[in-house]
Amino acid sequence: SFYSFFIIFFLHFLKNIIIVYRSHNIEWEIRKENSNILIAYLTNFFEKKICQMCNIVTSTSLVEKKKFFKYYGKETDLFPNSISFDYLKRIKSSKLKSTPKKFIFYCGSYQYKPNKIAINCLINKILPNLPEDIYLVITGDSDFNFNNKRVLNYGIVKKSNLKFLYQNCISVVAPIYTGYGTRIKFIEALFYNCPIVTTKKGFEGLEIYNNNVFICSSPKAM
Repeated sequence: SFYSFFIIFFLHFLKNIIIVYRSHNIEWEIRKENSNILIAYLTNFFEKKICQMCNIVTSTSLVEKKKFFKYYGKETDLFPNSISFDYLKRIKSSKLKSTPKKFIFYCGSYQYKPNKIAINCLINKILPNLPEDIYLVITGDSDFNFNNKRVLNYGIVKKSNLKFLYQNCISVVAPIYTGYGTRIKFIEALFYNCPIVTTKKGFEGLEIYNNNVFICSSPKAM
């Protein structure tokens, strides 16, 4: 938010320009949960200034649109996160050699707090209650070793491998209890006709109604 504020501040010295702030989420919500009080306060201050200085501010969903108005008194234009279906159609599916026959799937970096909470829940509360021939496959930007023979962490994979995992998993299982913006991985999963088991928070902001989406309130329900 500080960098954006810095750029926008100097843009105001130019004449006859329109400034559009394309938000991916509300930065203050991230900082108040993951940073110290000072950083959270400064983020709130600069994000509010950004909203005041820009001609147009976008939000990713109706949920975030309401939050922008609540926090900053700013009316925003909806600009949902999206993906190219034509691009996904052109991707050729490619199998990973060590992929198990039966597996649930989670896509997300373990270094990001909401993903870390979800993955820990999967490993400690959900996987132990599934049949032993079902594995958990994880992709993301971390090569963390979970020291669990039923957990396979592939780290970063090619789009062709990702397509294979979506198309061949039992389901994407995502016990997400905190997070921001909307989750593009769910849109991808639905495009590949992959069932999604998640929380109300996990599916927040996605105005998609599909028989493949299962909203659960607890790990037991999942």
